[in-house]
Amino acid sequence: MDTSFSTDGMVLTDVGVGSANDYGRAVAVDSDDRVVVAGSAWNGSNDDFGVARYVGAVVPGAPSGVTGVAGDGVVAVSWVVPSVSGGAVVTDYVVEYSRMVA
Repeated sequence: MDTSFSTDGMVLTDVGVGSANDYGRAVAVDSDDRVVVAGSAWNGSNDDFGVARYVGAVVPGAPSGVTGVAGDGVVAVSWVVPSVSGGAVVTDYVVEYSRMVA
């Protein structure tokens, strides 16, 4: 499963008037690794030809302005979120620590 499109690896795109009458009929991957779907889309009175192209997410940028303030047995960490999300929603961060041994 490719989760770069969403958390469950699927994406639904409404391209006509109401998604109940939009159909993907062919799928291909182009030379730039984009997924291309061709089919039909209902415009309210008849079917139109529809094409959708999807680009998977990439690794987001690193946070900036990372600071830490020491407290009594805790550290408050803050940062500025990356300006480049990679094309997907960033839902969480992993913060790791290690002890410095003198």
